[in-house]
Amino acid sequence: MHKLDITKRKELNNSEFGLPQERAFPMPDAAHVRTAEAYFRYAPDTEKTELARNILLKAK
Repeated sequence: MHKLDITKRKELNNSEFGLPQERAFPMPDAAHVRTAEAYFRYAPDTEKTELARNILLKAK
């Protein structure tokens, strides 16, 4: 899996994150989308709806 370093993470647009307001769950590529799916259960319950929607959008 491609590791996302701090410099590249800072360069990502907010739209590349599963939770853009928190800049959490970065998803710049397919591997990171799969990682976001794997870590979905650790997201706050109040944010899961938005995160699920964003994962599905990026998965397409």
